Amino acid sequence: MREVKDLFYSESEKILFWIVGYIDNSDNVVEILHYLTKYATFLSDIAGNSFSDIKTLYIFSSRRYENMRVFYTKVDKIPEDVSIFNLNDEWTMMKWLFD
Repeated sequence: MREVKDLFYSESEKILFWIVGYIDNSDNVVEILHYLTKYATFLSDIAGNSFSDIKTLYIFSSRRYENMRVFYTKVDKIPEDVSIFNLNDEWTMMKWLFD
């Protein structure tokens, strides 16, 4: 089983999301695009989804994740070959990120 830090699954929404941390700390567009592509590709491989199904957002305000970036996608089932923190029904992705 692969260990992937900060990989979560919102069961109520069927969203797999990965908080990758601080990747936008550059003013170099090519460097930022490199990391966006690299991490989106990694999540698409884990989820078994197309690269075009991966979304991302920048977390502007959060107790835990301020100024970090998250990648996410809808999945029908949880991938079995990676460790994932499964959120219970009272948590959504947005509630988890911005709590």
